[in-house]
Amino acid sequence: MLRAGSQRHSVRGVCVSLKECKRISREHPSDIARMQALLIAADRDYMVDEIISAWSSYSQQMGLAWAELPHSDEKLLLILLSTIALGSTPGSEQRRSNLGSKEEP
Repeated sequence: MLRAGSQRHSVRGVCVSLKECKRISREHPSDIARMQALLIAADRDYMVDEIISAWSSYSQQMGLAWAELPHSDEKLLLILLSTIALGSTPGSEQRRSNLGSKEEP
């Protein structure tokens, strides 16, 4: 059983602990904010830990601990969406789509 402080989030096989997510958030706040804003503008709703896990996965593929974000928003969005989509767990897409949908009576 995992304690709350040791939960892990995985995207494409990369596990990032909550402690690691917090560290990355402190060390790269502008990167996280840019990625989150870009995804929101593209009408994609992902949690910060999913974004961090996705970029960590991409960075590790490049042989880096944390890759510099590309200057192009389009390229960054493509990388994020492809990395997150490949690491989605069953039900996560449905959960995200339900967050933004409200049924009218």
